[in-house]
Amino acid sequence: LCKVEVDGVSYMDTGVGFLVYLMGTVTRYLRNKNQSTMTMFLKQLQAGFPLIVLGIGRSIAVALSNYQKHVSEHGVHWNFFVTLLVITLLVPFIQPRSSKNLFWSMLIKIGIYQVAMNLFNMRDFILNAPRDSFLSANREGIIGSFGYLMIFTAGVGVGQVLLEEAEKGKEKNVLPKVVRYLLDKTIITFVLYLVCSQISQVGEVSRRTVNAT
Repeated sequence: LCKVEVDGVSYMDTGVGFLVYLMGTVTRYLRNKNQSTMTMFLKQLQAGFPLIVLGIGRSIAVALSNYQKHVSEHGVHWNFFVTLLVITLLVPFIQPRSSKNLFWSMLIKIGIYQVAMNLFNMRDFILNAPRDSFLSANREGIIGSFGYLMIFTAGVGVGQVLLEEAEKGKEKNVLPKVVRYLLDKTIITFVLYLVCSQISQVGEVSRRTVNAT
């Protein structure tokens, strides 16, 4: 039931992924996507203020209480609230303004992320590097944030379909449209998952690397 150490998925890992996905479906970004990138960033920063407080507060509380911290989860100084904050702040810079090509854009970004992991041998860095700098000390949280960002953008895609249909005044047709969208994309992603899981350069599902599978 607990989080896995290297490869595989537990219930807690699945819950974290669902949380990030659902955050994407209701993000404030959906209502501000027609504004400039900087304006959206400032609004996302405002929305992320509670995460700043929670992230810093948790780190201070853990340090002061000498509470046991599993560093391979997110890192020495990092925590999941910080990951959520990073996702919130980055989404205006990488998210398409329309849902038309959002899914394929997400797949391309996932591919780029996985290629970068292979080129720079980031899996070995994440799993085995000494924690002698801020980056290496928090490598799971920092690098994994980009993987979680892809999960978040998948949720944004569903939220955009919902919002765009509602804005057309077709609220009664929203559910079939979303179900069809989810079914199509689920089939595609499941097939891609099966393919990726058989490619040695990608490997099994890994919580620590948040790889393409």
